[in-house]
Amino acid sequence: MKKNIEQNGITYELRGEQYYPLLELPEQKEVGKYGRLHLEYLEEYRKGRYTNLLSEGILNQLLYEIDVDF
Repeated sequence: MKKNIEQNGITYELRGEQYYPLLELPEQKEVGKYGRLHLEYLEEYRKGRYTNLLSEGILNQLLYEIDVDF
């Protein structure tokens, strides 16, 4: 069996008898006061948008940009 395979644009690594995806998270930046306030707002009042941003991996970047703009 091959140690690494690529399928559907994702690389998988053989560990034991199973293949596991090799996933990378985007770079996480420090979020300040206004980013945290917006995060609380999203979690409480905009749960769908929060979930979408989180699953797309762009939540942290959005919160960082909000912080920089203030």
